[in-house]
Amino acid sequence: MCAYRDMMVDRLSLLLICVCFPFFLSEAAESRRVGRNPSPPVQKLILSHSESGSEEFMSASGEESEARASLDSEDNMLAVEFAADDLSEKTQSENPSAQKSAAASVGESFRENINDYSQEELYELGRKLTLKQARALALKRSNTLKAGLNRITSATYGEKISAASFWPRVDFSASHQDFRKVATNSLSFGTTSPYTQSRYGVSADYTVYDGSRRRHMLEIAKEQKQQSSLSLKESKRMILKEVTSRYFQGVFLRRRIEQLEGDLEYEKSNLVIAQDRFKAGLANHTEMKNFELRVKRVESQALDLQLEWDILISELAALFNVARENLAGLEELEFRPSPESLKIQNMKHYIDLAREQRVDFLISRSQLREINKRAELAQTAYAPTLSVFANGYNTSRNGFKADDEGTSYSFGVQLNYNLFNGLSDRNSILRDQALVRAQSLEVDNSDLLIRTEVESHYLQAQKWLRNMQLEKETLVLARDKREDAQKEYLGGVSGILRVNEAQNEFSQSETSFIVAEVQVAQALELLDIACGDLEL
Repeated sequence: MCAYRDMMVDRLSLLLICVCFPFFLSEAAESRRVGRNPSPPVQKLILSHSESGSEEFMSASGEESEARASLDSEDNMLAVEFAADDLSEKTQSENPSAQKSAAASVGESFRENINDYSQEELYELGRKLTLKQARALALKRSNTLKAGLNRITSATYGEKISAASFWPRVDFSASHQDFRKVATNSLSFGTTSPYTQSRYGVSADYTVYDGSRRRHMLEIAKEQKQQSSLSLKESKRMILKEVTSRYFQGVFLRRRIEQLEGDLEYEKSNLVIAQDRFKAGLANHTEMKNFELRVKRVESQALDLQLEWDILISELAALFNVARENLAGLEELEFRPSPESLKIQNMKHYIDLAREQRVDFLISRSQLREINKRAELAQTAYAPTLSVFANGYNTSRNGFKADDEGTSYSFGVQLNYNLFNGLSDRNSILRDQALVRAQSLEVDNSDLLIRTEVESHYLQAQKWLRNMQLEKETLVLARDKREDAQKEYLGGVSGILRVNEAQNEFSQSETSFIVAEVQVAQALELLDIACGDLEL
């Protein structure tokens, strides 16, 4: 009999080893990998994506498979974009040749798009900053995006946790008790001899059927993971939008400062002419005071614009997550719009593009799918749960097996079905159905907001494009008029009123042209971002 029990123990032990060995092996491999080469969350995210395929127990539809492949591709792209931090950490203590080699391993296209600035390189930005560099710098140093990557990592492990419910559960338990002066019964004062009792064993259970509850939970975890990835892209879109707006604000300020420098030079030249005319007895003090006053006004306007520029530098530094001193030498923002960049297609093209690419619209649709799955999950409460279990325990007293003790086994089937819980399941279903209807309206509202935003930027781009063409022609006429007025004043044909009037008209026309030129370029950039274009 003892030999038979020992044989059963050996078989049960062998079975448990076969079941648990692959799991322990994978965990040990992952532990060795992490211990040998600690990986940042981005690299762990890529590893988790490659491992998650073998842990899913459901066959997804073609649409879900395509969506998952797209999601993995997007996550890997984001991982490449934000690998700059890891690259800079690895190359801080290396020589310049090693740094160039490490940078080359990432790829030249990465260097062109990301401009992997170190803290020292920020001081060498010089006087010029392009829009592409500004966007790349803001994305690279954004704590919001780095936090979003960690949320994707969390959602990835949440998906793994949901997939783990398809595995059986195996538990090991052990206990040891030391009994002293144990009464033989409740009415006797006699005691038994002290003894010890040890017990250890293994139990396993597996859910065979739960009304597709586990499948719905896994699908919900997948949607949450996709939403985390989409939310990261939406954060990226908002950063690009903010940087673009601030950048073109800076472009306008620099152009206005350059304009005032020209105006100041022009007013000073008029002042010299007035002084010469006064010396020749052809002008009075009023004419000189007039141009002196106009020089002071231009200088005052230049100071105001310089203050606005200094404030903008602080705002850009905050967007770049750097100290303001790193941008203190910045004086030029590149702005040379090409004729190709000013072409506008029809409005329907941009609206259709936004519906395909806008991340917030995709998030609302993903949330609708998640709520639908939760509604389906609530309905599984009416289904029974069927599970199988098996366990084996070994009990010994004083280190030896007693006749009534030793190894014991049990196995069986368990069925659970709720008969009544105060209508909680029914109310949960009605609650989720109401949420589905509400989220459907949110999707429609998101589509409306996106269409309105795209139409607004589209109409603004068209308006400013027409204004720019008109103001360009007006500016030519105003410049000719100003030159003629100055020549006439120099020749004594006209007075200061005509000169002042011509200069005011020229200054106003030049300002209007600058506004139109900057606004049309900004509107086109914001139109692309409103359509979901996340390219730098």
